[in-house]
Amino acid sequence: MAGGTHRVFALFFAICLLAAACGSGEGGDAAGTSSEAETFEEFFGGPGDDPEAQKAEEEKWRQREREMQEKIAECMKAEGFEYTPFIYEESVSFAPPAEEEDLTEEEWKLKYGYGMFAEMLRWEEEEEHFEEEFEDPNWEYMETLSESERMAYEKALWGDWEAFDHEPEFDEEGNEIWVEPDFEEIGGCQTLIEQEYYGQNDEAFEELNKELEPAWDQFRQWIETDSRVAELNQKWSSCMAEKGYDFENEEDIHIYLEKLADDLFSQQDMISPESEPTEEEMEAWGPWGPGIEEADIRALADEELAIAAADIECAGDMFDVMEEIHKEYEAKFIEEYRDLLEKQRDLMQDL
Repeated sequence: MAGGTHRVFALFFAICLLAAACGSGEGGDAAGTSSEAETFEEFFGGPGDDPEAQKAEEEKWRQREREMQEKIAECMKAEGFEYTPFIYEESVSFAPPAEEEDLTEEEWKLKYGYGMFAEMLRWEEEEEHFEEEFEDPNWEYMETLSESERMAYEKALWGDWEAFDHEPEFDEEGNEIWVEPDFEEIGGCQTLIEQEYYGQNDEAFEELNKELEPAWDQFRQWIETDSRVAELNQKWSSCMAEKGYDFENEEDIHIYLEKLADDLFSQQDMISPESEPTEEEMEAWGPWGPGIEEADIRALADEELAIAAADIECAGDMFDVMEEIHKEYEAKFIEEYRDLLEKQRDLMQDL
């Protein structure tokens, strides 16, 4: 997807994370009752736990994808190539195994931890299933093309990204910043049509996001400095220390696991070949790259799950209490920044 699309979804999921309960609960009446909303979920709306509402929301997105795919096919035909419309999500089953459908949040955390190493193992198992089940209907056609024809096909579909030549930009912490390309210059049927559907509000989102950034920082500050939250975290931290873990809050767990991942994968820099690897070399590496064995991931997953078990035991009903505190500040936040949040919601509904 285009970079602007990623920013839109990143913004949406940031709101979900701040809400601490995006998509859960009874679901809200969305736009019609914004003046009465007290939580982010009620204000921004969503299907909640209603299966029919969830299906309707999924169908809305899939219908948009179908329209886009038909336009891509027409565009590729005009470029002199065949293209068969398809939707990946309709070609592969993403439904969890039956025994996992009713897992509670705690049961899920005990099985998959914090979305790091245990999740890597899970996704590797599911990736094998996807590869067996799914085949892009356009692959067979692409294989009939000569090397030069295939290069032309890929350029017609995705555009000329080599034309996106720019000096990288970095933020104050040294992280590279996404630089918006000129999509018209890059071209490509898929790239341009995705921009047509998802890119029209890019600039408005970006400006509004800048305007709201200090407000979101203030919201986090409210939560972090609340004496009730501090007390809950202190009790949890003391309990975790008794079990051998030095964490002040759950965020520290994520930082610790990310550090383990950085340490594990940094060794690849020392053994990766200077030239582009062959297919045989990549297959010999396995799914995690050179120098990383499944046993390495599994050992770290075991540690992750041990931390999760301690976390759950120490937390008790802590997160239920935290959620109620969170909702108090959501109501305050909505009241103070209603005008900006309404603009944000309106832009999201246009997606």
